[in-house]
Amino acid sequence: MKPDYYEDFTCIADRCSFTCCREWKIGVDEDTFVKWKHTLTPDGMYDTDRGQQAKKEKLSGYVRKKDGSRVIGLNKEKNCPFLNGKKLCRLVLTYGDEILSQTCQLFPREIHTFNEDVTEYALMPSCPAVIDLLRKREHISFSREMDTSAYRELATLVNLRAFLMKLMEDGAHTPEHNLMKIFYVLLDLYERVENKQVNDEAKDALGLDLTDMAKMYPGGFLLELSETIDGIEQTLQYSIEERNELFLDLAENYRREGLYEKYLEPVAQLAEQLSEQGIDEEVVKEWQEFEVQFLKYQPLMRRFLLTELYADSLKPEGNLEEMVVQVQWIAMEYATIRHAVFLHWLLSQGEGSFCEEGISTSCRRGISYEDVRDYMVVVSRMTGYEEDDIYEYLENSFEHIIWDWGYFALICG
Repeated sequence: MKPDYYEDFTCIADRCSFTCCREWKIGVDEDTFVKWKHTLTPDGMYDTDRGQQAKKEKLSGYVRKKDGSRVIGLNKEKNCPFLNGKKLCRLVLTYGDEILSQTCQLFPREIHTFNEDVTEYALMPSCPAVIDLLRKREHISFSREMDTSAYRELATLVNLRAFLMKLMEDGAHTPEHNLMKIFYVLLDLYERVENKQVNDEAKDALGLDLTDMAKMYPGGFLLELSETIDGIEQTLQYSIEERNELFLDLAENYRREGLYEKYLEPVAQLAEQLSEQGIDEEVVKEWQEFEVQFLKYQPLMRRFLLTELYADSLKPEGNLEEMVVQVQWIAMEYATIRHAVFLHWLLSQGEGSFCEEGISTSCRRGISYEDVRDYMVVVSRMTGYEEDDIYEYLENSFEHIIWDWGYFALICG
């Protein structure tokens, strides 16, 4: 299984606006580390930390231990030391792609092997070229339909995922509205199973195919659910406040390490200011104006969330609880992207803006695609946690790992 745009991806290397060789933890797997112990660094390496030509040493000398994993140690400019002045990789130029670690060889590709019959391929949105692909397409689909029975014991969850993706494709509602419907369905199924309100036979019927899911949640029910969501009294002040705190919390470690300063520091300082002074009516009005301007990016966001549901909501060896947790994480990622773009938009008001008369004013600036793409990439990298780390974060940050629907709606609202 793969998205229909998967084969369209090519690395644009030195033309990339947001290289993956900068300000990121580049993993080095065990096999690569062993190989690098016997491989000399390429000619022309320059030690920017010491301001001199680098001495000849093994590639393994550039590997550091960080958070229990091996990564390439970045130089003082926070670049991969193997990146040359033309933003090309010295390792590839000298030895070819085979010398690279698995992370560098695969990124931004993501591969999940469910069994010998099923492999799923995806492209991660932490690469700007992937976001560009999503932007160019009016619709996305998958290269071929696969018999879900090939997934074996996960067939039920595969069909549930397909049903959730179908809900996300609904263009009549906003992406955040669709997320709320998705989480309602997931939470309802999870609570039924946890409370043993269904017997084993009924459990098997939870998602055998889309027809069965449609019987459990028919069109009339989904319409009523949508009307209920639309009828909820908005508490924008509290939603903005919670998203603001989530953003600051997720950005904390990256700010401490001085990573993505250009993107994070200005908006984080504004977030701190908002946190101190509180979210007042003026900020709420700004958010409402921002939402109007952000409407044009809803198709892109819907496709982004669709690919995240496909790639992350179900992993090999997954289960229903993990699916609920992953959808919570996807919602948090999406909420943080929107909030980061909002903060950047607030900062940009009046800068270089001109009315028709040509007089500089505090005219409303629009939201550029480049800004949206940059923060999609940054936040995707910030939230690219492994599953164990996601659980640890939720355990440390929330009273319960599984949220109630009200909180989910609060951060999406």
